[in-house]
Amino acid sequence: MQLQAPSDADEKEMDPVQKAVINHTFGVPLVKTKRPVISCNVCQIRFNSESQAEAHYKGNRHARRVKGIETSKSRPHDADKGPPRPHRLALPA
Repeated sequence: MQLQAPSDADEKEMDPVQKAVINHTFGVPLVKTKRPVISCNVCQIRFNSESQAEAHYKGNRHARRVKGIETSKSRPHDADKGPPRPHRLALPA
C-alpha cells in the first residue's frame, strides 16, 4: 500500500493535529510570513508588535535614555576641554 498526500479538499476537513502529522510526514513546507523587525536602537531592545513599540516609546525608561543621550551630546567631552592644567603643590618651608 502506497501513501498519498491528501487533496486540498481533504485537508480542509482535517483537524489541525492530523494536518500537522501529514504535513510532517510528506514534507509539505510551512509558509512562514516574515515579520518586520521592530526595535529601539536607543534602548537596544526588540518588539513583537507595533503596539509594544508604541507603549515603549511613550514610557519613562525610553524617555530617560533619550534625555541622557541628548545631555551627553550637549555637554563638552574631555577632548574638548584641552590639556589639563598643572597642579601646584605647596612645599613646606
